[in-house]
Amino acid sequence: MDSRQAIATLKSNTERPDKSAALKATYRDAALLRTLNDRLAEANSPDAVWHDAEDVFAELEAKYAR
Repeated sequence: MDSRQAIATLKSNTERPDKSAALKATYRDAALLRTLNDRLAEANSPDAVWHDAEDVFAELEAKYAR
């Protein structure tokens, strides 16, 4: 690697990221966090209905059996 390549590599590693991309990622992460919090609130609700995993998989296998 010559000095020009080293400088180009160093420069590309230290450039600031695009602010719009960072902002989009922040909004995407916030939306995901809201979704997860909503789902946790639903699961922790006293009205939540829980299903046994074996029953759910048995229904799916019966539904999609060919």
